[in-house]
Amino acid sequence: MNMGKLLFILTLFLAVSATGSTHSAFYVDLPEGCFNKKVYPCALRVPSGFLRFERGHDVFQLGENSDLVFLGPKKFKLLKGRAWIQSKSDLTIEVQPEFLMSSQGEIYLEKLSSTGILIRNLDSELSISSSRLLPSEALPIGFQNWYSGMGTQGQIVRGVIRPIDGEEFLRSWLPLAGLSVAQAKRKVSEYREQWAQAVEMASKLYQEVVDRRQASVAEKEAQVQRVRLRRQTEKKKLREIFCQKNGLDRT
Repeated sequence: MNMGKLLFILTLFLAVSATGSTHSAFYVDLPEGCFNKKVYPCALRVPSGFLRFERGHDVFQLGENSDLVFLGPKKFKLLKGRAWIQSKSDLTIEVQPEFLMSSQGEIYLEKLSSTGILIRNLDSELSISSSRLLPSEALPIGFQNWYSGMGTQGQIVRGVIRPIDGEEFLRSWLPLAGLSVAQAKRKVSEYREQWAQAVEMASKLYQEVVDRRQASVAEKEAQVQRVRLRRQTEKKKLREIFCQKNGLDRT
């Protein structure tokens, strides 16, 4: 990650916006009043600006035109937009009903489509709860990946884990960060230190993930082939039995 370039983008963006993004206390919740009453499920929409709020020791910041639904006190799903979450407790993110992530720390979520989401692990202990993904595919700190709906083989459609694109992240994160120039620079420097080993890890991690996926696909194909051969053998035996009983020529 080119730190000089990132700091240039950071300075330029904040210079143009002067004070950065402004906090917005305006939101819409559905059912009405569910947010303050902590009734679940509770859908939250931010029509403009950005919204920062705390739930216990957890901090949520939602970008403009973002929709998030709380499915429980510690469980949520991003429906639209972007969210920066800093949690000291374990939070559960529903990516798909059959795909959950547990997070404690800092993550950045960006909804890509009705089913697709980009997850960046800024500084979090992330774990996966899904029978359709390998536990080893949990995102390490400093990495990102996108996830979507179900594939034809019953697997979660997803990209390949890769280091966080710093420039891309800054352009998305800064409008909702609500930080001064000094605060933003300090935060970026912290991220830089935390992500320092990401590039070194990338090559080895890519290969491990690809190898596991290939092994998984190969095993599924072999299993399908074994089932096909077994059925063919069973059909052949049934034909032989039928021919024997009826005195028919098996040739």
